[in-house]
Amino acid sequence: MFNYKNNILTYSQLKENFSTINDIPFFLSEADYNFLSFRVSLYIKNEEIKLKNIQSSSLELKSSRKRIELYKASKLKVLNRLKGTLKNFFIELNQERLPQSDFNPYLELFFKDWLWDQEDNLSYIDQIPTDSKNILFLGCGAARMAYEYAKKNPSIDVYATDINPINLTLLFNQNKTKLFDVVKHPKELDKTSNKFEFSSPDKLENFYPFVSDFYTMDLQKFDHIVSNWFLDILPNDINTNLSHALSFLNDGGQFTYIGLANFYNKSLEESFTQDEIIETFQNYFADTKYSTQNFNYLNTEYVSQKRQEQLLIINAKELKSQKAKRFQSSQIKLRFNQDVANKKMEFQTYGNFLKHIDSDLSLEACASILEKEFGFSNNEAINYAKLMISKINS
Repeated sequence: MFNYKNNILTYSQLKENFSTINDIPFFLSEADYNFLSFRVSLYIKNEEIKLKNIQSSSLELKSSRKRIELYKASKLKVLNRLKGTLKNFFIELNQERLPQSDFNPYLELFFKDWLWDQEDNLSYIDQIPTDSKNILFLGCGAARMAYEYAKKNPSIDVYATDINPINLTLLFNQNKTKLFDVVKHPKELDKTSNKFEFSSPDKLENFYPFVSDFYTMDLQKFDHIVSNWFLDILPNDINTNLSHALSFLNDGGQFTYIGLANFYNKSLEESFTQDEIIETFQNYFADTKYSTQNFNYLNTEYVSQKRQEQLLIINAKELKSQKAKRFQSSQIKLRFNQDVANKKMEFQTYGNFLKHIDSDLSLEACASILEKEFGFSNNEAINYAKLMISKINS
């Protein structure tokens, strides 16, 4: 079901040709893989720094000090678990002048999908049609819904993808793994850290999870696409995102939208009510059916802040083919962070520089490498050589 450089790849071949962590293949170019690794590692390092900077000793209340220390200790265990699960995908970063991370791990999705009560979370799975040969779950998160759909429908090949590697790599190769759901606003003091044991579900022959980038992945067309809690969090507007998603759909295929009944937290022009979301799908499909239901959002017994959302489920088919259009790279609106980009370039340059080092290095020899290999001027080379030697010695 994959198309890499115009060659069809099966899922097993995908694992052979791309990096795999905990049996989850990463369907990414080398550059995208490295950049995602940097973003995830930057997130973890920033979280570690934040924990170190949290001061509890100055708090007057004994209970407050206890809550803060419990939060810090449990959160550190979570970060260490993530690093162990991600293995070589995680890279240690120099703490000096790190930019802020723009990566959201959505770790609460793993607890929601696999460790909380599933009465609400899976209440809408039966509304997804079952008359296709293959189906793609876009933005699958921790992939519980895709997994349960595959389990209920063994004759359908179920593909599930997300750009977030944390939730997917936690899914397999776990046996009574201790996980901590750490919350900032617990109902009670001892609910700050909530311990679970997680063992991986049985692997299914028709379930194919993988990490990929929605905007850059190259996939063959599917009979059915499911967008679950996905279209409203992307940086582009709903029309361009939906058009791109539909470029992965076969003629005569169908599309299922599952998510909030309104888009918010954007500009007024990019916010959508339920009527507007439905009308958007009607512009793309000749046959659009929908239903709504109440949904307890991130509902647990230990979090004090809860809310009930209205869930919208749309099943659409008979695509108006002229509406589907895959993104060109020049059209992609990305969340660009100049500080992150600069820091990434710094690490890349430093890494490439180290490839030329095999012995003790003088300032002059270091400057010569920078001039010859990186095109630095003489003055630039001298200044940067001092920085490079300082990094090596540190």
